[in-house]
Amino acid sequence: MGTIPVMTDKGTFIINGAERVVVSQLHRSPGICFEQERHPRGTTMFSMRVIPYRGSWLEASFDSADCINVYIDRKKRKRKILATTFLRCLGLSSNADILEEFFLTKKVKLKFEKDFVKYVGKILAQDVADEERGLVFGRAAEKLTTAMLKRMLDAGIDTLKLCEDADETHPVIRMLARDPTDSYESALKDFYRKIRPGEPATLANARAAIMRLYFDPKRYNLGRVGRYKLNTKLGFEINDESLHQVTLRREDVIAALKYLIRLKAGDEGVSWMISTILATAVCGL
Repeated sequence: MGTIPVMTDKGTFIINGAERVVVSQLHRSPGICFEQERHPRGTTMFSMRVIPYRGSWLEASFDSADCINVYIDRKKRKRKILATTFLRCLGLSSNADILEEFFLTKKVKLKFEKDFVKYVGKILAQDVADEERGLVFGRAAEKLTTAMLKRMLDAGIDTLKLCEDADETHPVIRMLARDPTDSYESALKDFYRKIRPGEPATLANARAAIMRLYFDPKRYNLGRVGRYKLNTKLGFEINDESLHQVTLRREDVIAALKYLIRLKAGDEGVSWMISTILATAVCGL
């Protein structure tokens, strides 16, 4: 075991004739974990972390407005973006693309005014517009009103695409209403301004930055253990081919956000995943 250094009254140690401090550190095993904590206002806040073997952590948590914020650099938690903005950076450019991932959608027929009562309050799954005349009657993620339906019917629009089981209180709908971006390009620039304040937010720089953070195997590596834990938790297939996927995927982010939303709704239980924490005492001398 070796000799034990002399401990002083102040809690320090004498090592090789010099006063030193022994620091105990925690090393987190790669994988994904979900957590909950009590907000000072009394509400329960849910969050998640994707921890790689090497690379930047990806964290997401609910705020007091029931929106999910994504934190890119855990050392500088003020640099956050909405989860929908981050999804746009991953290729889900429009509101309709995001809604397709989180809700079941269906097409309905709009024939008579008496049908309005069935559709008022429903959430549009895609934009409703007359491209020839340049008129927009409703945007994806907007709530239908009687006035909107009347204008659509008068314009001859007889088919709508709606989200099932969606309302204004759903976190995704809330985030889309607050999202300052509306496309892949604007989301990338907003993302780059948050992580590199003061630098010119060009599309090329932003695309290169997000690729370096999570999609470059030289800089980001979940490892086989991290990929196994992530696939197990999120319900993905586990085989030799999938375990060789060491970088993050868009499907991983979407599945993690869906799980976080189900936690908020009470459909899932929080798994503390004690096995993901390897408490290794490291002497920092």
